[in-house]
Amino acid sequence: MLQGSLKDVSLPGLMQFLANEDNKSYRLTIEKGAVPGEILISSGQLVSASYGLLRGEDALSEFLTWDEGDFTVERLPPPLETTIAKNIDIRLKQSVAFADQASFLLADNIGLNTVIRPSRMFGTPAWQESSKLQPLAREDFLILGWLSTGRTMRQAMREFAFDLVQSVAILYRLVLTRSVEVVRTTVSKEIAAHTARHIERKPETSPVVSNVDDSPNKHHQGPPKATSPEMLATTPEANPAADASCRRTTVLPIISIDIERLMKATFSITEFGFLALKNPSLDEGIRQILLSVEKGKTLEAVIAEASRQPQAMLSTYRYCLERGYITNPDSVLSLTADLLLGRTELDQYLLQRRRVTGEQLRELVQAARTQGVKLSQALVEHGFLCSEDLETIMDKRQRFAKT
Repeated sequence: MLQGSLKDVSLPGLMQFLANEDNKSYRLTIEKGAVPGEILISSGQLVSASYGLLRGEDALSEFLTWDEGDFTVERLPPPLETTIAKNIDIRLKQSVAFADQASFLLADNIGLNTVIRPSRMFGTPAWQESSKLQPLAREDFLILGWLSTGRTMRQAMREFAFDLVQSVAILYRLVLTRSVEVVRTTVSKEIAAHTARHIERKPETSPVVSNVDDSPNKHHQGPPKATSPEMLATTPEANPAADASCRRTTVLPIISIDIERLMKATFSITEFGFLALKNPSLDEGIRQILLSVEKGKTLEAVIAEASRQPQAMLSTYRYCLERGYITNPDSVLSLTADLLLGRTELDQYLLQRRRVTGEQLRELVQAARTQGVKLSQALVEHGFLCSEDLETIMDKRQRFAKT
């Protein structure tokens, strides 16, 4: 078994190293926060990737934005190789450029989910000189014409059936030749402008507040308006693509909806669960939940009828799901339960629900830290989270908190 930190070795480099091992299979587990990720590599092929709800190339697109975290490499014995549930098929063996190209993009905080658009330099004498050093391929020009006002390489992967290695190579060449420019979210500038306006509204004798309260209604004035030429470049009027990726004007209360789905959900008892019921030493709390599930009761009804605390009941439900005693085809339910129990942080939940990308989240975290505001407030300010959801999760977490 091999263990280490992504601060010491890049993830693309590690994947490349494992892919060069002939006739061997490995499970690469990556941990950054409460939700671990997993990559399976067999005989030079990436055959599976998972990160919570994300699977295949969606998971890999997020992993390539990670520059920190811990990893564990486990050799898989030959009998297990045939049991791997494949959700991806990417050949890394002999693709020695992949690790260097991915590391180059990561250093510039550019990923497959980063919005790019054709550069103003494209076609100029300076661009022609740079393209002599790194000639563009036919598919590069295809992507340039397709980008229009701004799209991502992840979208191109779906549109043109490119694999991960091809997409990284295309993005690398386009960025290196300055054929494209990145549509940055300018999160830190917007937070700074919002903080400055908030301070200006305070009386001169009032102390400056260094942290923004998490209350969804307090000081919330909506996304701040651009007040500089740099920020005007990301407004809807100047760049429609920036509006789609940076500031959203309409945000559905996805967390509130997910919690409602969890509370109204019914589960099915599995064959393993029926076997557990026959065990006389089974925990009584687990037994009662399995019997309630067998009767078709909703989670909300079981919690309302129980004499135990809501936190204990939800924890037992989550345990039964993990052990395979009960099941439900909706994979979001487990993630929502972890959010209510405090096992998954809000930002990771939004990442799993595809409300925010890894690149946007990293920029938001850095900007919030620099400006001294809470991440939850920054998520609301920039349209990745609605105030109703923030209020709901604060209330529900109190209900399901440990007593």
